[in-house]
Amino acid sequence: MANLFYFFEHFTGIFVMLFVFAFAYAVLEASGLFKEMKGVNALIAFGLAIFVGLSKTITGVILAITPWFFLMFLFFGLLWTLGMFLGWKQDEMIFFFSPLYKQKPQAFTVIFWIGVIILAVALGSVGKQVIESGGNTTITNATGGLGQNIMTVLINPKVLGFILIMFIGWAAINNITQLGRIE
Repeated sequence: MANLFYFFEHFTGIFVMLFVFAFAYAVLEASGLFKEMKGVNALIAFGLAIFVGLSKTITGVILAITPWFFLMFLFFGLLWTLGMFLGWKQDEMIFFFSPLYKQKPQAFTVIFWIGVIILAVALGSVGKQVIESGGNTTITNATGGLGQNIMTVLINPKVLGFILIMFIGWAAINNITQLGRIE
């Protein structure tokens, strides 16, 4: 039986755009990048929201990470509340959670790496859906001559991806070995 949540599925793109707009606007206002120009901040946030709304991949990633980040912030919010109940002062809690404090915070690095893991899993799941949707087709064209067959193999997306990965690996190894060289 359909309920109200099935109706909201048609508006997920709009909800994602509103979320991105609100988040980008808040970050721009908090950073003070454009000083007191609220219109410029709103225009940049609106442009970013439109850009995200038009990309199904980015929308999928945001839809995948939003509940996990909510649960993470809920957990750390409850942890903050527990610390306050146990008698910790607010300065001690700020030291524990804030990346802007003078010394290295313990919890911020944990929160950061949990966020990176959530983002990596979301990118992997959304990327897997994109790859699997078009990855089952193989280009077969053996009717032409040898030159045409070689070009068909060389422009195959899997071969091009392999060449790109090999080039990046070569560049990384070359860079690493030159860093350790004593001249």
